[in-house]
Amino acid sequence: MGGCSSEDDPEYTSPFMTRIFNRHANNKLHQDQAESFQSMKVAKQYTEEELSLLLEKTFEGQFKQKTEMFESRIEQLLGEERDARLMTEEAARTEQTRSNEEIEDLRSS
Repeated sequence: MGGCSSEDDPEYTSPFMTRIFNRHANNKLHQDQAESFQSMKVAKQYTEEELSLLLEKTFEGQFKQKTEMFESRIEQLLGEERDARLMTEEAARTEQTRSNEEIEDLRSS
C-alpha cells in the first residue's frame, strides 16, 4: 500500500500524511501501521488531526522503546569495558609487584 491517492477525500489528504505513509512503507511494521491508519482514514473513523495524534503517539512509543534498547546496550558495553579495564589494571599491578620483587632480588644478590 502506498501513500494517499488523488482519489482520497481531500479533507483527509495532506502532504504531511502522504509523507508519513510513504516514509515508512519499506518497513514492515510501519507499513502495517500505515495501512491500518490508511484504512481508518478511508473508513473516516478518525479526522486527520486524530490520525496525526495516533501516529505521533505510535512513533513516540517506538522511539522510546528503541532508545531504551540502545541505552541498555550502551550500559552493557560500558560495563564490559570497565570490567576489562579493571582486569587489565589488576594484571598490570600484579606484574609491577612481581617486577619490583625481581629487581629487589637482583639487588640483594
